[in-house]
Amino acid sequence: IVSTKKDGFLESNAVAVTPQLPIVNIELRVETAASTLYNQNLTVAACKESNGIYSLNGRCALEQSGLAPQWTAWDNDLFLDTLGGIANNQADNGIYWNWFKNLDYSQTALNNHILTEGEKLLLSYGRNPLRIDAATSTPYLNSTTTLTLEQFAFDASWNPVWQAAASSTLVVNGQEFFSIDGALALFIASTSPYTISGSKTGYLDSPILILTGILPPAAPIT
Repeated sequence: IVSTKKDGFLESNAVAVTPQLPIVNIELRVETAASTLYNQNLTVAACKESNGIYSLNGRCALEQSGLAPQWTAWDNDLFLDTLGGIANNQADNGIYWNWFKNLDYSQTALNNHILTEGEKLLLSYGRNPLRIDAATSTPYLNSTTTLTLEQFAFDASWNPVWQAAASSTLVVNGQEFFSIDGALALFIASTSPYTISGSKTGYLDSPILILTGILPPAAPIT
């Protein structure tokens, strides 16, 4: 309740002020080696940190997902131990939770990751993601463009890398194409959109990629 007063004046009327927590809308996806624990839009409200300050971060999203995360604190960092009842290195299986923003791998603590509107937050355990790209998103009609499917992995020094998804499948408008090296040359025969995705056993399917063929520029008149 807020009011004001000043000597020689009548006190103002009282106004009720209700603070509103900041919110952000994201896409949250939580995947294990065997199942999907969560895959839907989530409106996340800012949550209170140990210092009493509210923050709109990745921890808030998991806390509000209903998946009962558990954390280990290291100074100002909270590292995820368990999510949906599945723990890091459960039964000494050597598998740990990883997280990605828009398929960019992150090695920071989730409580230090500030959420942005519309971001895609992925938590994965035992299944790494795939991503697909094209030489151009607007290929010319009657031309060929190269599609490339990549898989997330760690190199020998545990550095995160994206590498060609060998022995994988690319799906173009519902038609499957097996690829030995993760690449596919696609002939653009129509200006209708091409809906493309990739899959590989043991990995999460790639997001959908949409390509639209365009007419080449007219030749100049000489």
